[in-house]
Amino acid sequence: MNYNPLKYKSLIQRTIDKNRANHLTLELPLTREQKDKELIEYITLLPNELKRLTYQLLDIDTKIDMLLDKYPYLKVGPTRLEANGHWSEDKTNPIAYCLSEKERVDLYKIGFLKPLYQYDNTTRKWSSNVFADTKLFPRSGISCYSTKSFPNGLRGNCPVRSYVHPIQAEFDKFRRSIGYNKSGFKTHYTISRNHYHLIPVLALALFTTTDAYDININYYLRKKGFNYIYEILRYIEPKIKERKERDNRAQLRWQRDQERRELVKMRIQDEQSKKLRVKRIEEERILKRQFAGFKIRFKPTLLLLKKRTRDQAKEQAKQAKVQAKEQAKQAKVQAKEQAKQAKVQAKEQAKQAKVQAKEQAKQANVQAKEQAKQAKVHAKELEKFETILHKEVLKNNLKKRKQLIVKNK
Repeated sequence: MNYNPLKYKSLIQRTIDKNRANHLTLELPLTREQKDKELIEYITLLPNELKRLTYQLLDIDTKIDMLLDKYPYLKVGPTRLEANGHWSEDKTNPIAYCLSEKERVDLYKIGFLKPLYQYDNTTRKWSSNVFADTKLFPRSGISCYSTKSFPNGLRGNCPVRSYVHPIQAEFDKFRRSIGYNKSGFKTHYTISRNHYHLIPVLALALFTTTDAYDININYYLRKKGFNYIYEILRYIEPKIKERKERDNRAQLRWQRDQERRELVKMRIQDEQSKKLRVKRIEEERILKRQFAGFKIRFKPTLLLLKKRTRDQAKEQAKQAKVQAKEQAKQAKVQAKEQAKQAKVQAKEQAKQAKVQAKEQAKQANVQAKEQAKQAKVHAKELEKFETILHKEVLKNNLKKRKQLIVKNK
Protein backbone atom coordinates (compact mmCIF):
# COMPACT_ATOMS: atom_id res chain seq x y z
CA MET A 1 0.00 0.00 0.00
CA ASN A 2 1.48 3.37 -1.03
CA TYR A 3 0.60 5.27 2.12
CA ASN A 4 2.05 8.69 2.77
CA PRO A 5 1.22 9.52 6.41
CA LEU A 6 2.20 13.17 6.08
CA LYS A 7 -0.29 13.83 3.29
CA TYR A 8 -3.62 12.90 4.90
CA LYS A 9 -5.48 14.59 7.76
CA SER A 10 -6.75 11.58 9.65
CA LEU A 11 -8.01 11.44 13.21
CA ILE A 12 -4.56 10.55 14.50
CA GLN A 13 -2.99 13.47 12.65
CA ARG A 14 -5.65 15.83 13.99
CA THR A 15 -4.94 14.76 17.55
CA ILE A 16 -1.23 15.32 16.98
CA ASP A 17 -1.92 18.79 15.56
CA LYS A 18 -4.07 19.58 18.60
CA ASN A 19 -1.29 18.50 20.94
CA ARG A 20 1.13 20.70 19.09
CA ALA A 21 -1.28 23.63 19.28
CA ASN A 22 -1.65 23.06 23.03
CA HIS A 23 2.11 23.07 23.42
CA LEU A 24 2.34 26.30 21.48
CA THR A 25 -0.37 27.98 23.61
CA LEU A 26 1.42 26.91 26.78
CA GLU A 27 4.70 28.15 25.27
CA LEU A 28 6.30 24.76 25.91
CA PRO A 29 8.63 23.64 23.07
CA LEU A 30 8.34 20.12 21.74
CA THR A 31 11.06 17.79 22.89
CA ARG A 32 13.09 15.71 20.50
CA GLU A 33 11.48 12.50 21.76
CA GLN A 34 7.99 13.87 21.08
CA LYS A 35 8.96 14.83 17.54
CA ASP A 36 10.59 11.50 16.77
CA LYS A 37 7.95 9.26 18.38
CA GLU A 38 4.88 10.36 16.48
CA LEU A 39 2.56 7.47 15.76
CA ILE A 40 2.08 7.99 12.03
CA GLU A 41 5.79 7.95 11.25
CA TYR A 42 6.10 4.48 12.78
CA ILE A 43 3.06 2.85 11.15
CA THR A 44 5.18 1.55 8.27
CA LEU A 45 7.54 -0.13 10.74
CA LEU A 46 4.77 -2.17 12.38
CA PRO A 47 4.01 -5.81 11.47
CA ASN A 48 1.18 -6.58 9.09
CA GLU A 49 -1.40 -7.43 11.79
CA LEU A 50 -0.87 -4.14 13.61
CA LYS A 51 -0.96 -2.31 10.31
CA ARG A 52 -4.42 -3.78 9.68
CA LEU A 53 -5.59 -2.70 13.13
CA THR A 54 -4.31 0.83 12.65
CA TYR A 55 -5.86 0.91 9.19
CA GLN A 56 -9.24 0.05 10.77
CA LEU A 57 -8.85 3.07 13.06
CA LEU A 58 -8.47 5.46 10.13
CA ASP A 59 -11.50 7.43 9.00
CA ILE A 60 -13.24 6.69 5.73
CA ASP A 61 -12.02 9.89 3.99
CA THR A 62 -8.38 8.99 4.62
CA LYS A 63 -8.90 5.47 3.32
CA ILE A 64 -10.50 6.81 0.14
CA ASP A 65 -7.69 9.32 -0.34
CA MET A 66 -5.13 6.56 0.08
CA LEU A 67 -6.84 4.40 -2.54
CA LEU A 68 -7.19 7.31 -4.96
CA ASP A 69 -3.55 8.18 -4.47
CA LYS A 70 -2.60 4.61 -5.30
CA TYR A 71 -4.94 4.50 -8.32
CA PRO A 72 -4.90 8.08 -9.68
CA TYR A 73 -7.00 7.28 -12.75
CA LEU A 74 -10.03 7.27 -10.36
CA LYS A 75 -9.43 10.85 -9.18
CA VAL A 76 -11.64 13.79 -10.08
CA GLY A 77 -10.76 17.44 -9.73
CA PRO A 78 -7.56 19.50 -9.96
CA THR A 79 -5.47 16.59 -8.61
CA ARG A 80 -6.28 14.52 -11.71
CA LEU A 81 -3.63 14.81 -14.38
CA GLU A 82 -4.47 15.84 -17.92
CA ALA A 83 -4.51 13.55 -20.93
CA ASN A 84 -0.93 14.50 -21.84
CA GLY A 85 0.29 13.72 -18.31
CA HIS A 86 1.52 10.47 -16.84
CA TRP A 87 -1.99 8.99 -16.47
CA SER A 88 -3.08 9.51 -20.03
CA GLU A 89 -6.52 8.27 -20.97
CA ASP A 90 -5.22 6.16 -23.85
CA LYS A 91 -2.18 4.33 -22.41
CA THR A 92 -2.25 3.95 -18.61
CA ASN A 93 -5.94 4.20 -17.74
CA PRO A 94 -7.18 0.58 -17.49
CA ILE A 95 -10.82 1.66 -17.71
CA ALA A 96 -10.06 3.14 -21.12
CA TYR A 97 -7.90 0.44 -22.69
CA CYS A 98 -8.80 -2.77 -20.76
CA LEU A 99 -12.61 -2.63 -20.76
CA SER A 100 -15.09 -2.67 -23.59
CA GLU A 101 -18.25 -0.55 -23.71
CA LYS A 102 -20.38 -3.41 -22.41
CA GLU A 103 -17.97 -4.05 -19.51
CA ARG A 104 -18.02 -0.36 -18.58
CA VAL A 105 -21.81 -0.48 -18.46
CA ASP A 106 -21.62 -3.55 -16.18
CA LEU A 107 -19.16 -1.71 -13.94
CA TYR A 108 -21.52 1.28 -13.81
CA LYS A 109 -24.42 -0.99 -12.84
CA ILE A 110 -22.45 -2.92 -10.19
CA GLY A 111 -21.00 0.13 -8.46
CA PHE A 112 -23.66 2.80 -8.87
CA LEU A 113 -27.10 1.48 -9.81
CA LYS A 114 -27.44 -1.73 -7.82
CA PRO A 115 -26.34 -0.32 -4.40
CA LEU A 116 -28.84 2.58 -4.66
CA TYR A 117 -31.68 1.45 -6.93
CA GLN A 118 -33.84 -1.59 -7.64
CA TYR A 119 -34.60 -2.89 -11.09
CA ASP A 120 -38.23 -3.76 -11.88
CA ASN A 121 -38.47 -6.52 -14.47
CA THR A 122 -42.06 -5.66 -15.36
CA THR A 123 -41.49 -1.96 -16.06
CA ARG A 124 -37.81 -2.47 -16.98
CA LYS A 125 -36.85 0.62 -15.00
CA TRP A 126 -34.77 1.45 -11.96
CA SER A 127 -36.68 2.63 -8.87
CA SER A 128 -35.18 4.57 -5.97
CA ASN A 129 -36.56 2.34 -3.20
CA VAL A 130 -33.23 2.19 -1.42
CA PHE A 131 -33.31 5.93 -0.75
CA ALA A 132 -36.88 5.65 0.53
CA ASP A 133 -36.04 2.78 2.91
CA THR A 134 -33.21 4.63 4.63
CA LYS A 135 -33.94 7.25 7.29
CA LEU A 136 -31.11 9.42 6.01
CA PHE A 137 -33.07 10.66 2.99
CA PRO A 138 -36.59 11.51 4.20
CA ARG A 139 -39.14 12.94 1.84
CA SER A 140 -40.47 16.47 2.46
CA GLY A 141 -43.90 17.76 1.56
CA ILE A 142 -45.62 21.17 1.32
CA SER A 143 -49.16 22.30 0.62
CA CYS A 144 -49.68 25.35 -1.55
CA TYR A 145 -51.61 26.70 -4.50
CA SER A 146 -49.74 26.97 -7.78
CA THR A 147 -50.35 28.65 -11.09
CA LYS A 148 -51.67 25.35 -12.46
CA SER A 149 -54.70 25.57 -10.15
CA PHE A 150 -55.44 29.13 -11.32
CA PRO A 151 -58.24 30.23 -11.79
CA ASN A 152 -60.71 27.39 -11.46
CA GLY A 153 -58.83 25.41 -8.81
CA LEU A 154 -59.00 28.04 -6.10
CA ARG A 155 -62.28 26.63 -4.75
CA GLY A 156 -60.78 23.23 -4.04
CA ASN A 157 -58.58 22.11 -1.19
CA CYS A 158 -54.96 23.14 -1.01
CA PRO A 159 -52.88 20.52 -2.90
CA VAL A 160 -50.03 18.75 -1.15
CA ARG A 161 -46.70 18.25 -2.89
CA SER A 162 -44.00 15.82 -1.88
CA TYR A 163 -40.31 16.35 -2.69
CA VAL A 164 -37.46 13.89 -2.51
CA HIS A 165 -34.23 14.62 -0.69
CA PRO A 166 -31.78 16.90 -2.65
CA ILE A 167 -29.10 14.18 -2.61
CA GLN A 168 -31.56 11.72 -4.11
CA ALA A 169 -32.56 14.33 -6.69
CA GLU A 170 -28.95 14.85 -7.76
CA PHE A 171 -28.33 11.11 -8.02
CA ASP A 172 -31.56 10.63 -9.99
CA LYS A 173 -30.59 13.45 -12.29
CA PHE A 174 -27.22 11.85 -12.97
CA ARG A 175 -28.85 8.44 -13.53
CA ARG A 176 -31.38 9.85 -16.01
CA SER A 177 -28.69 11.76 -17.92
CA ILE A 178 -26.84 8.55 -18.78
CA GLY A 179 -28.41 6.03 -21.10
CA TYR A 180 -27.14 2.60 -22.04
CA ASN A 181 -28.12 -0.55 -23.88
CA LYS A 182 -26.64 -4.00 -24.41
CA SER A 183 -23.80 -2.76 -26.58
CA GLY A 184 -22.74 0.20 -24.43
CA PHE A 185 -23.55 3.77 -23.44
CA LYS A 186 -25.84 5.86 -25.59
CA THR A 187 -24.90 9.18 -27.10
CA HIS A 188 -25.77 12.20 -25.01
CA TYR A 189 -25.31 15.91 -25.53
CA THR A 190 -23.45 16.38 -22.21
CA ILE A 191 -20.87 13.63 -22.75
CA SER A 192 -19.07 12.95 -26.01
CA ARG A 193 -18.36 9.44 -27.25
CA ASN A 194 -14.65 9.81 -26.58
CA HIS A 195 -15.33 10.30 -22.85
CA TYR A 196 -17.64 7.34 -22.21
CA HIS A 197 -14.89 5.62 -20.23
CA LEU A 198 -15.13 8.44 -17.64
CA ILE A 199 -18.74 7.68 -16.67
CA PRO A 200 -17.81 5.16 -13.92
CA VAL A 201 -15.32 7.68 -12.55
CA LEU A 202 -17.97 10.42 -12.54
CA ALA A 203 -20.33 8.09 -10.71
CA LEU A 204 -17.61 7.44 -8.15
CA ALA A 205 -17.05 11.19 -7.80
CA LEU A 206 -20.69 11.59 -6.65
CA PHE A 207 -19.92 9.31 -3.71
CA THR A 208 -16.50 10.73 -2.82
CA THR A 209 -16.97 14.49 -3.39
CA THR A 210 -20.64 15.19 -2.54
CA ASP A 211 -20.99 17.18 0.68
CA ALA A 212 -24.51 17.19 2.19
CA TYR A 213 -23.41 19.14 5.30
CA ASP A 214 -24.56 16.13 7.32
CA ILE A 215 -22.06 13.73 8.89
CA ASN A 216 -24.30 10.69 8.63
CA ILE A 217 -25.17 11.26 4.96
CA ASN A 218 -21.53 11.98 4.09
CA TYR A 219 -20.42 8.80 5.87
CA TYR A 220 -23.10 6.78 4.04
CA LEU A 221 -21.97 8.15 0.67
CA ARG A 222 -18.26 7.67 1.44
CA LYS A 223 -18.95 4.10 2.49
CA LYS A 224 -20.71 3.44 -0.80
CA GLY A 225 -17.83 5.10 -2.64
CA PHE A 226 -15.28 3.02 -0.74
CA ASN A 227 -17.13 -0.17 -1.69
CA TYR A 228 -17.44 1.10 -5.28
CA ILE A 229 -13.64 1.53 -5.48
CA TYR A 230 -13.11 -2.03 -4.34
CA GLU A 231 -15.71 -3.26 -6.83
CA ILE A 232 -13.87 -1.39 -9.61
CA LEU A 233 -10.53 -2.85 -8.59
CA ARG A 234 -11.98 -6.35 -8.22
CA TYR A 235 -13.56 -6.08 -11.66
CA ILE A 236 -10.55 -4.52 -13.39
CA GLU A 237 -7.65 -6.60 -12.03
CA PRO A 238 -8.51 -9.81 -13.93
CA LYS A 239 -9.19 -7.71 -17.02
CA ILE A 240 -5.75 -6.13 -16.69
CA LYS A 241 -4.18 -9.58 -16.40
CA GLU A 242 -6.12 -10.75 -19.46
CA ARG A 243 -5.07 -7.64 -21.35
CA LYS A 244 -1.41 -8.15 -20.41
CA GLU A 245 -1.58 -11.80 -21.43
CA ARG A 246 -3.28 -10.79 -24.66
CA ASP A 247 -0.66 -8.14 -25.32
CA ASN A 248 2.12 -10.60 -24.57
CA ARG A 249 0.54 -13.16 -26.91
CA ALA A 250 0.13 -10.52 -29.59
CA GLN A 251 3.74 -9.47 -29.13
CA LEU A 252 4.92 -13.08 -29.34
CA ARG A 253 2.81 -13.58 -32.47
CA TRP A 254 4.22 -10.40 -33.95
CA GLN A 255 7.76 -11.54 -33.15
CA ARG A 256 7.09 -14.96 -34.67
CA ASP A 257 5.52 -13.37 -37.74
CA GLN A 258 8.49 -11.04 -37.97
CA GLU A 259 10.91 -13.97 -37.75
CA ARG A 260 8.92 -15.88 -40.35
CA ARG A 261 8.92 -12.87 -42.64
CA GLU A 262 12.66 -12.50 -42.21
CA LEU A 263 13.16 -16.19 -42.98
CA VAL A 264 10.96 -15.89 -46.06
CA LYS A 265 12.93 -12.83 -47.15
CA MET A 266 16.20 -14.71 -46.61
CA ARG A 267 14.92 -17.66 -48.62
CA ILE A 268 13.73 -15.38 -51.42
CA GLN A 269 17.09 -13.59 -51.44
CA ASP A 270 18.94 -16.92 -51.52
CA GLU A 271 16.80 -18.15 -54.40
CA GLN A 272 17.30 -14.89 -56.27
CA SER A 273 21.06 -15.03 -55.72
CA LYS A 274 21.14 -18.63 -56.95
CA LYS A 275 19.16 -17.68 -60.05
CA LEU A 276 21.51 -14.78 -60.72
CA ARG A 277 24.54 -17.03 -60.37
CA VAL A 278 23.04 -19.57 -62.80
CA LYS A 279 22.26 -16.79 -65.26
CA ARG A 280 25.78 -15.39 -65.04
CA ILE A 281 27.34 -18.83 -65.57
CA GLU A 282 25.10 -19.45 -68.60
CA GLU A 283 25.91 -16.01 -70.02
CA GLU A 284 29.65 -16.64 -69.58
CA ARG A 285 29.33 -20.00 -71.34
CA ILE A 286 27.41 -18.42 -74.21
CA LEU A 287 30.03 -15.67 -74.54
CA LYS A 288 32.85 -18.22 -74.57
CA ARG A 289 31.08 -20.23 -77.30
CA GLN A 290 30.45 -17.10 -79.31
CA PHE A 291 34.06 -16.03 -78.94
CA ALA A 292 35.28 -19.44 -80.03
CA GLY A 293 32.96 -19.32 -83.05
CA PHE A 294 34.22 -15.86 -83.96
CA LYS A 295 37.80 -17.11 -83.75
CA ILE A 296 37.07 -19.99 -86.12
CA ARG A 297 35.19 -17.81 -88.58
CA PHE A 298 37.58 -14.87 -88.64
CA LYS A 299 40.86 -16.79 -88.28
CA PRO A 300 42.43 -15.65 -91.65
CA THR A 301 41.42 -12.08 -91.03
CA LEU A 302 42.97 -12.27 -87.57
CA LEU A 303 46.23 -13.59 -89.04
CA LEU A 304 46.31 -10.74 -91.55
CA LEU A 305 45.65 -8.26 -88.79
CA LYS A 306 48.51 -9.75 -86.76
CA LYS A 307 50.89 -9.45 -89.73
CA ARG A 308 49.82 -5.88 -90.38
CA THR A 309 50.34 -5.01 -86.75
CA ARG A 310 53.80 -6.64 -86.84
CA ASP A 311 54.80 -4.73 -90.02
CA GLN A 312 53.51 -1.51 -88.58
CA ALA A 313 55.50 -2.12 -85.44
CA LYS A 314 58.69 -2.77 -87.42
CA GLU A 315 58.21 0.35 -89.54
CA GLN A 316 57.58 2.41 -86.47
CA ALA A 317 60.77 0.99 -84.90
CA LYS A 318 62.84 1.85 -88.00
CA GLN A 319 61.42 5.37 -88.09
CA ALA A 320 62.20 5.75 -84.47
CA LYS A 321 65.84 4.65 -85.04
CA VAL A 322 66.25 7.08 -87.96
CA GLN A 323 64.78 9.91 -85.93
CA ALA A 324 67.09 9.05 -83.04
CA LYS A 325 70.19 9.15 -85.33
CA GLU A 326 69.16 12.48 -86.82
CA GLN A 327 68.55 13.91 -83.41
CA ALA A 328 72.01 12.68 -82.30
CA LYS A 329 73.67 14.33 -85.30
CA GLN A 330 71.89 17.59 -84.68
CA ALA A 331 72.90 17.44 -81.07
CA LYS A 332 76.60 16.94 -82.02
CA VAL A 333 76.51 19.85 -84.50
CA GLN A 334 74.90 22.10 -81.92
CA ALA A 335 77.54 21.07 -79.36
CA LYS A 336 80.39 21.91 -81.76
CA GLU A 337 78.91 25.29 -82.62
CA GLN A 338 78.43 26.08 -78.97
CA ALA A 339 82.11 25.11 -78.26
CA LYS A 340 83.34 27.39 -81.06
CA GLN A 341 81.26 30.26 -79.81
CA ALA A 342 82.59 29.68 -76.33
CA LYS A 343 86.23 29.76 -77.54
CA VAL A 344 85.67 33.01 -79.47
CA GLN A 345 84.03 34.60 -76.47
CA ALA A 346 86.93 33.46 -74.25
CA LYS A 347 89.54 34.98 -76.61
CA GLU A 348 87.68 38.28 -76.75
CA GLN A 349 87.39 38.37 -73.00
CA ALA A 350 91.18 37.68 -72.63
CA LYS A 351 92.00 40.52 -75.02
CA GLN A 352 89.77 42.89 -73.14
CA ALA A 353 91.36 41.81 -69.87
CA LYS A 354 94.90 42.49 -71.22
CA VAL A 355 93.94 45.91 -72.45
CA GLN A 356 92.36 46.78 -69.16
CA ALA A 357 95.47 45.53 -67.29
CA LYS A 358 97.79 47.71 -69.44
CA GLU A 359 95.66 50.77 -68.87
CA GLN A 360 95.57 50.14 -65.16
CA ALA A 361 99.42 49.74 -65.07
CA LYS A 362 99.87 53.02 -66.91
CA GLN A 363 97.55 54.80 -64.52
CA ALA A 364 99.41 53.27 -61.58
CA ASN A 365 102.81 54.46 -62.89
CA VAL A 366 101.48 57.97 -63.43
CA GLN A 367 100.06 58.10 -59.94
CA ALA A 368 103.38 56.77 -58.47
CA LYS A 369 105.39 59.49 -60.25
CA GLU A 370 103.04 62.21 -59.04
CA GLN A 371 103.26 60.90 -55.49
CA ALA A 372 107.11 60.83 -55.65
CA LYS A 373 107.16 64.43 -56.88
CA GLN A 374 104.84 65.50 -54.09
CA ALA A 375 107.03 63.68 -51.55
CA LYS A 376 110.19 65.45 -52.78
CA VAL A 377 108.49 68.83 -52.62
CA HIS A 378 107.25 68.12 -49.13
CA ALA A 379 110.72 66.99 -48.01
CA LYS A 380 112.31 70.18 -49.37
CA GLU A 381 109.74 72.33 -47.57
CA LEU A 382 110.44 70.47 -44.32
CA GLU A 383 114.20 71.03 -44.69
CA LYS A 384 113.65 74.73 -45.29
CA PHE A 385 111.39 74.99 -42.26
CA GLU A 386 113.93 73.16 -40.09
CA THR A 387 116.80 75.46 -41.16
CA ILE A 388 114.70 78.52 -40.47
CA LEU A 389 113.79 77.23 -37.00
CA HIS A 390 117.47 76.41 -36.28
CA LYS A 391 118.56 79.90 -37.24
CA GLU A 392 115.92 81.56 -35.06
CA VAL A 393 116.90 79.39 -32.11
CA LEU A 394 120.60 80.36 -32.50
CA LYS A 395 119.66 84.05 -32.68
CA ASN A 396 117.66 83.81 -29.49
CA ASN A 397 120.52 82.06 -27.67
CA LEU A 398 122.99 84.75 -28.71
CA LYS A 399 120.67 87.50 -27.49
CA LYS A 400 120.33 85.82 -24.14
CA ARG A 401 124.15 85.47 -23.75
CA LYS A 402 124.69 89.09 -24.61
CA GLN A 403 122.15 90.16 -22.05
CA LEU A 404 123.84 87.97 -19.39
CA ILE A 405 127.23 89.46 -20.21
CA VAL A 406 125.79 92.95 -19.91
CA LYS A 407 124.31 92.21 -16.54
CA ASN A 408 127.52 90.69 -15.20
CA LYS A 409 129.50 93.81 -15.98
